[in-house]
Amino acid sequence: MTSRQGWIAALLGTSLWACGAAIVHFLPFLFDGGIATAAMFGAGVLTSLVTVEAARRLGNASGAALVAMMALGTGIALLLDGIGLAFVSDLYAGRSFASQAGAAFIMWAGGAGLLIALVTERKR
Repeated sequence: MTSRQGWIAALLGTSLWACGAAIVHFLPFLFDGGIATAAMFGAGVLTSLVTVEAARRLGNASGAALVAMMALGTGIALLLDGIGLAFVSDLYAGRSFASQAGAAFIMWAGGAGLLIALVTERKR
């Protein structure tokens, strides 16, 4: 992974985490533990497919470099998610089930993106 690819990955990870946190904050009803939450997890997979393709195109990356980009972006998003949950829970939906389910959504989507990159690049 080049330095440029690393910066792109870091920006993607930070941006996607911020979008996820904003969704949880402004739309907490989507994280009720029911059908809406399941739909959001499905949306997380779709978002991850788009993210892998964005990383591929923006970073002009494939193979190990793309997987490394996704790992870096995912790692950054997960670190920000953990810090946010522990120290700034009001950033999400306060201390509520919606915050927990929303944070799980962010982790799920990050993991999905990393797995998508691993699987698709293994085939290439």
